[in-house]
Amino acid sequence: AKVAFTGVISRVYSNTAYVESYDAETGLYFGMPVYYGFNLNGDALRILTGGNEVRIVGSVQYYETGGTYQIAGLTYKPLNPDHPDCIKMISKGNKAAYTLTDAEKFTTGEETVLVGEENKTFGYAALSLSTSISMKDLTVKSVYTTDNEDSSSNGAMTLTCEVNGITVSVRTVVLTDAEGNLITAETFEGKTIDVKGLVDYFDGKYQIKVFSMNDVTFH
Repeated sequence: AKVAFTGVISRVYSNTAYVESYDAETGLYFGMPVYYGFNLNGDALRILTGGNEVRIVGSVQYYETGGTYQIAGLTYKPLNPDHPDCIKMISKGNKAAYTLTDAEKFTTGEETVLVGEENKTFGYAALSLSTSISMKDLTVKSVYTTDNEDSSSNGAMTLTCEVNGITVSVRTVVLTDAEGNLITAETFEGKTIDVKGLVDYFDGKYQIKVFSMNDVTFH
């Protein structure tokens, strides 16, 4: 189905813009990954920049590898930027929400929302998929590092964390320091951290995905 909606770009990574929007009726943020591929020109890519509020027009697509939905098939016409079938800039200088969320709400919380004419209950993390959140006081209990030289995720980590007896998974992209050196498990093991990231889904479970060391605070 072809759809159109507006939202703020909270993060751009791997040819995907993550767009979120606040819903005043529920008090929740809802998000959607928007895959733009490799075919858009420079003007369009400048629109798809973090902090921009944009109108997205594209097709709903099931992303089989991730087990989630995304938007794809974006278009932009430089000679007709207001064309209704194209992405469009609305405003600049906005910020990601990074909703402060506690571990219990993230792992077991539920929300009831109106879908059509019927109230339905969903897990909080499922509703918050692809939105920006923050969480504090995560104690890193163990670290798994992806070890696959043929994968772009080689060196990325999954941190198994605990907050008040509740387990939360934090997944990183491949992280480097200011000199470009790979950040490894020793940096995180046994530490207590605050993180900012996106609600992510992998292998049937929800996790927080972190994209930069600037989004991690060590206690």
